[in-house]
Amino acid sequence: MEALESKVNAVLQHSIDVILNWTSKLLANQKKTDFRPRDDNDGSFLELLQTPTCGTVHAFHSRLYPMFLTAITPGPNLESFFHEVALGFRTLLFQHFQKFQVNAAGGIMVTKDLTKYNELLKSWQLDEDFTHETVEALTEIGHLYVVGPEALRERVRGKAGGWDRANLRTYVTRREDVGTVGVQSVLSAL
Repeated sequence: MEALESKVNAVLQHSIDVILNWTSKLLANQKKTDFRPRDDNDGSFLELLQTPTCGTVHAFHSRLYPMFLTAITPGPNLESFFHEVALGFRTLLFQHFQKFQVNAAGGIMVTKDLTKYNELLKSWQLDEDFTHETVEALTEIGHLYVVGPEALRERVRGKAGGWDRANLRTYVTRREDVGTVGVQSVLSAL
């Protein structure tokens, strides 16, 4: 019986690894300009519900969810499986949004993408505390890009206790207006 459990666990772990590797590959297709739309653009990008990369990642995970609901018996194994996928997915998203320079209009696109990812995570059978913490953290990343320097100072001051200062600094330095006096004063406080 132990050998069978070991094999099932290995298959589940391999499935988690494949899902996260594929998600990472999909996220790697994000264009550097997705979060830095040009000012001469007619603003039509704001009508998009999310970036194409977000749509692809969302579609991939949306197709997987029902398959695993039928493949794994409901209970602790299923909960553990979705928790591990969600934990890895959250980590990938945190790393992903640290890679891109973001202007003010792009911050809106970041927020739209994060909203879509949050909807996806909320639809999974996850522990309520984990879901709330993850959704709040992802939402906060979006806010770091869309608020002005004074509001940013207040947000950073309010979140500094719950966040690693180095991580906060990384997100703030990805703002296109990082060279302004207001944002520099926020960074110096970190």
